[in-house]
Amino acid sequence: MFKYKGANRKFKLSQDNYYTQKANEHYASIHSFINYIGTPYITGCSARVIHELEEPSEPNDAMLIGSYVDSYYEGTLDEFKANTPQLFKKDGSLLATFAICNTMIERAENDKLFKTYMTGKKQMILTGNFADIDWKIKIDNAILNKAGDIIAFTDMKTCRDIHSKINGYSFIEAFGYDFQLALYQEILRQNIDKRVPAYINAISKEKVPETAVIFVEDNRLDECLEIITNHSKDFKELLERKIEPQKCGICDYCKATRVNTKVLNYLEL
Repeated sequence: MFKYKGANRKFKLSQDNYYTQKANEHYASIHSFINYIGTPYITGCSARVIHELEEPSEPNDAMLIGSYVDSYYEGTLDEFKANTPQLFKKDGSLLATFAICNTMIERAENDKLFKTYMTGKKQMILTGNFADIDWKIKIDNAILNKAGDIIAFTDMKTCRDIHSKINGYSFIEAFGYDFQLALYQEILRQNIDKRVPAYINAISKEKVPETAVIFVEDNRLDECLEIITNHSKDFKELLERKIEPQKCGICDYCKATRVNTKVLNYLEL
């Protein structure tokens, strides 16, 4: 049974163990928190949070596309390709679903502003405590000045498209990326003793991909931190298994595990 224990000095986070259950036992992730409280697009479900911590699901196509592009900027694309043969045909070319990946990368490489905001220290793992929870973060790109000091950071996101609204919200709000930036900014501040601007580098998955560098204001990030604080006690108790996870009844996990016990009347639909 998964149970959060809090930070342990003997356990050192690394690129190899960052996503393991052992790491999750000592450090919470903002992704679990977002799935706990929900967003305008994601249904919050504490049962799904615990299930995914105990039995991580296989990445879906959207996640694989994002990981493909991420690995390019990490400099680990060859390794990623070797570890995900399901993306390729027998002749070594990408399956139709994933063929857009190289087009997205090519578009990003032709965007000078995008490239500038993706130049810096990659995949920076940091830890910190906020709202009485020990957190782990991995910053896609920390932007450095000539002296080597961090002056900003960027998280890269792939999305369906950049400008369309999802349930009336931008893709950043719909998927909780503003919460991610808020926590990342705070944990980074704790480590470098300075608050720096937060950006998202976005690439769309359209037939003709679009790129953008998007700034999220500190005022919005402060609001997100306040929401994290307001929910931190219950979230921590869930991770510690002091309270039982509850099914929302709506998300894919709940639908997949539902046991029907009665016949529905059509008026209940």
